[in-house]
Amino acid sequence: LYSIDNTLEELEHQLNPKLFFRANRQFILCHTCIVSLKNYFNGKLKVLTTPASKEDIVVSREKTGSLKSWMNAKAFERYSQSTRQLDNNEKLDYPK
Repeated sequence: LYSIDNTLEELEHQLNPKLFFRANRQFILCHTCIVSLKNYFNGKLKVLTTPASKEDIVVSREKTGSLKSWMNAKAFERYSQSTRQLDNNEKLDYPK
């Protein structure tokens, strides 16, 4: 745990939105901490993280679309990076 003097809203504006997502009034999530998303009541999502949170992290029905889009963008970015690395490695591995 970290103690900060800023509000979550102030912190949210300081963080890179490609790396962090405001899940609700209590939580800002880093993409690397998300383990899985579980369907919750009334179209909400429950987020499982590592390290595990003592409190449930629930994303409202209104924000679930944004969270999924953000997660898909991160997945595509990781895929693109791994493909570029694979292409670069293939160029290095093949004899001329």
